[in-house]
Amino acid sequence: MPASFEIDPYFRLIRKPGPGRGCLLWVGNLWITAILGLLLAVILPIFNAARPGPHGRLICDHNLRMIALALTQYRAIHGALPPACTLDANGRRLHGWRTLILPYLDEKGRYDQIDLSKPWDDPVNLRWSEPTPFAYRCPMAPDRPGMTTYLATTAPDGCLIPGKPRRPAEITDRPGETVMVLEAGKENAVPWMAPVDADLPLVLGLSPASKLHHEISIGMCFMDGSLHYFRPTLPADVRRALYTISGGETVSKDRDDLW
Repeated sequence: MPASFEIDPYFRLIRKPGPGRGCLLWVGNLWITAILGLLLAVILPIFNAARPGPHGRLICDHNLRMIALALTQYRAIHGALPPACTLDANGRRLHGWRTLILPYLDEKGRYDQIDLSKPWDDPVNLRWSEPTPFAYRCPMAPDRPGMTTYLATTAPDGCLIPGKPRRPAEITDRPGETVMVLEAGKENAVPWMAPVDADLPLVLGLSPASKLHHEISIGMCFMDGSLHYFRPTLPADVRRALYTISGGETVSKDRDDLW
């Protein structure tokens, strides 16, 4: 019998454990976050036009939190994180995780119009690529329709795997020290529908010379839903520890280049 759901007094959707389940999976304050997202979408761009620096990062913070919440909800419902991308019978990449979590970003209408059996860049699907979903648009990014710089960490060491879901048991590092999604530089922008993400060399290659949206910082959302930034001077061994899901490393957040 499938697990049932109930709403607790704090508006959190909680999955009751069915037979064989030993833990509770929580989704989060979905309605409150959705309302906050709507308010940010309407109000903050006005302030951002006048003062793009701090307000631009505020919107970007919200975007990363929304993405983390959507991935958490997907995991709670499906029992695993989404695949980095879906594959056809010949191993060709079809659709990325950004498309698969659209229903959890208040984009179910668009999701229902996308043909998941055809590649993301098939003409049938490309017509739904614009405008870029609000949660995938950094206000500091160049105005390039259909593009995003929010990239997931991918296999073999990252959170998402091409072609199959990532089971929670495979992620043994601390959730607050394991990055799910980060905002790469402008030179790493990709079509948001494209099944293209961040491998470890890309993360290690971010440097002070990178064209970052927020001057000297790179945003990351973690497995526990938290949000942190790191400077492009962060040492390679610390980046590797944050990227990997089962390296066994411990990362101190008490650093000037990580906050």
